[in-house]
Amino acid sequence: MLFTSPQFILFFALVVGGNFFMPPRFRRHWLLIASLYFVSTFGIFSFFCLLFFSGFTFLVGLALQKKQNKGLYYFALCLNVAAIIFGNYLLSYHNKLYFTLSGVEFGANLFLVIIGISFYNLQHLAYIIDIKNRRIIAERNLLDFLLFSVYFPKFLSGPITLYQQLKQQSWQTRAAKNQMFQGFNRILLGFLKKLVLADRLWPSVHSIFDFNDQLPGLTILAGALLFTIQLYFDFSGYCDIAIGVSKMLGIELPENFDFPFRANSITTFWRRWHKTLIGFFTTYVFYPL
Repeated sequence: MLFTSPQFILFFALVVGGNFFMPPRFRRHWLLIASLYFVSTFGIFSFFCLLFFSGFTFLVGLALQKKQNKGLYYFALCLNVAAIIFGNYLLSYHNKLYFTLSGVEFGANLFLVIIGISFYNLQHLAYIIDIKNRRIIAERNLLDFLLFSVYFPKFLSGPITLYQQLKQQSWQTRAAKNQMFQGFNRILLGFLKKLVLADRLWPSVHSIFDFNDQLPGLTILAGALLFTIQLYFDFSGYCDIAIGVSKMLGIELPENFDFPFRANSITTFWRRWHKTLIGFFTTYVFYPL
């Protein structure tokens, strides 16, 4: 169920309406049920894999909170990294998801699910590392941890949200009127980027890459630039929809893009492009190394 599908619009309307009228003590459970249903629409195998990784990470967090165990810690890290590699390479190869100079071919549903699984495991990696370094306290409620793991607005395309960023928010308070308006406007912006801009650019980009050996160099260069712009509008559009949907549920997600094409240097560009992913690698890979 993609964000731009009619099924998601109906699903989203039901979830927001139910969350608005739901008694405060049941809102957390309502969002968990909605998130689990959303994940299940991508296949029963993916659903049970995600449940397994959530349960495993939850138990590892409790164990590391009680006692430092380097063997368990490194095993949990390796398992999550293996899941990312499996999703990005083995599943991609099996379903002929590839980018080449002679053609571009991929299934949008599979592509987004693979990205979502990657972000899902990166969040688990950050959770385990933070517990090991005593930055956070392990969650003791399995349902609360499961909601953090599979919260549906951020599942497909991010933004990558850390455990402490969701833990500190009030899940029992419904969205204020200004949040509802801001969220709705953000969703419209996301649809504009995705459907009006990204999807209209895609046929031109596709045609250039399909016949690159018959086209002059300047045309290929223009295709590469258009692909970068198309990718930005596609990805940031999905993130805008995710942030808007979550805002209408009363939950604030971190910003992911900050007008990267207005940057005056490559360094600034990457700081503004997919900020949560760059922040993850900076905090959990670059600084430790």
